[in-house]
Amino acid sequence: MPRLEESRFGFLFRQEAFLIGFVLMAVLNAALAWLQPSENNPPHVWLISIFVYSVLGWFTHQKQKLATWALCLLMLFSGLLHLVAGTEGDLGMKLVNLFVGGYFTYGGILIFLNRPGRDV
Repeated sequence: MPRLEESRFGFLFRQEAFLIGFVLMAVLNAALAWLQPSENNPPHVWLISIFVYSVLGWFTHQKQKLATWALCLLMLFSGLLHLVAGTEGDLGMKLVNLFVGGYFTYGGILIFLNRPGRDV
């Protein structure tokens, strides 16, 4: 059975792609919060999350254990929240939430399974 990493779109399933995608999701959310400000979704919170996700992503790429654990938990939490949120809204938003939730849940699991110092 072929692996996802070896398929035509295999570059989307590499660790670096998951890390970049996770940071880009925070950038997109910050842009949306900036364009449509509300008290429940302030832009400065998303700016802080861009910084935190970038730093965690960099240290995860450098194989730091604590950053890898933290980013795995954040990705799993974010992915599962998108899967749960996928039940609300119109059909297009449901599909986007299900795709993003599945992608980041899979990415968090993959990064967790490939974490540094793992006993094989």
